[in-house]
Amino acid sequence: MLNVILSGCYGKMCSAIREIISTEPEFNVSCGIDMIEGAQLPFPVYQSYSDSRIQGDIIIDFSRPELLGSLLDYAVRTKTPVVIATTGFNKSAVAEIHEAAKKIPIFFTAN
Repeated sequence: MLNVILSGCYGKMCSAIREIISTEPEFNVSCGIDMIEGAQLPFPVYQSYSDSRIQGDIIIDFSRPELLGSLLDYAVRTKTPVVIATTGFNKSAVAEIHEAAKKIPIFFTAN
């Protein structure tokens, strides 16, 4: 089973991903990350990547550009692959993503 960390878990895109994952027996949402508080979800939600309880096999990120630094720090430190679909990054942030991709698998896309 692949345990997924949903970054931006209260957003529209992560809501759609939660729905898809709920129908797939080989996937599980282990936890979520979101800077805002929202409705109760069927998994723990943390406000930052500094929480030591965060564990998963992959991160799917539809959060905000402000979380990029802590997301990449966590992912590189724990060697967790990342799908980054957040938009609004400046050139410096994109360079950070490319640098982290030298150390861990990253799929980076913008809509």
